[in-house]
Amino acid sequence: MQIRKQITYALILFLASASLFCVRCSAEEYRNSSISEIQETARYVLAQTPYLSISSSGGEWALIGIKRSGIDIQDSYFDDYLKNARAIIDLGADLGRKYTEYSRLVLALSTLNIDAEDFGNSHTNLFKFINDYDNVTKQGINGPIFALEAKKLGSDSDTEICSKYISYIISRQNSDGSFGLSESAADTDITAMAISSLCLYINDYPNLKKVINKAFLYLSSVQHDDGGFSENTNEPESNCDSTAQVIAAIKRFGLKGDDRFFTKNGSTPYDALCKFRCADGGYKHKIGDTKNNIMSTEQALLALTESRGSNKTLMYDTIWFNANIKYLENIK
Repeated sequence: MQIRKQITYALILFLASASLFCVRCSAEEYRNSSISEIQETARYVLAQTPYLSISSSGGEWALIGIKRSGIDIQDSYFDDYLKNARAIIDLGADLGRKYTEYSRLVLALSTLNIDAEDFGNSHTNLFKFINDYDNVTKQGINGPIFALEAKKLGSDSDTEICSKYISYIISRQNSDGSFGLSESAADTDITAMAISSLCLYINDYPNLKKVINKAFLYLSSVQHDDGGFSENTNEPESNCDSTAQVIAAIKRFGLKGDDRFFTKNGSTPYDALCKFRCADGGYKHKIGDTKNNIMSTEQALLALTESRGSNKTLMYDTIWFNANIKYLENIK
């Protein structure tokens, strides 16, 4: 009996620790991410987020990823989120000084097919906040990036202000093609997010093609040899979140998963992302981490469930691209 107990205890320890081991997979598996893999990650996020809130982690991103994954889930899970959101809006619609909160809420509502122009018992048009140029841009480039995405995916009927937000973002593109939270700062996540937002408007604003291509080429020039990305050039090690943001931009724009500009030493961003995946469907922030990270897992799930746009290729200037790579190498 004692031996059986020891064997059982050892088995429990093995199963508990197995969830922390990363599962190796191929880029092809990620380009054609199986529904079972996506849903396994969605269930992990669900288990970690039994109650959704209005927040960047454990909130809208979790809701969107879980909903897009297609797992079976009771409507009450989303109903409780909507109930809380309606209560806040009906009490005065105060989500704080950061207007990205309103954009995230609208993105969540659009995922649930809820009208953001007539929300709650107060019949509040949430786009009045998203169309408030002064308050949206007060937060910096994040504000217009989120606002443009919310307006397009939330089907806002007022499109007049879009050009102002687009101009704001374009004016903050650095000479190397990157975007950042502050002037001249290059940030991988912000660059990828800017691409994801702007490519929704590429048919209406043809001048965005050059902006987007230049941003993609910057991302290509800072891609690590393992196919992944870090937040900036000062970080030598790839992380899950930045890699996921780039994959989301690649998919939304319509680049192939093995686009030649995003294949380094035979490795693609998908190869890098799968290294962060663990047996329980969760993702680590960095390879050396000892446990999963819920924020990283949410970002990975969003990347995996992002719809792929129509097939596109990059327009590029080889001279500029090579010069940019040499410049970045010199300042490292």
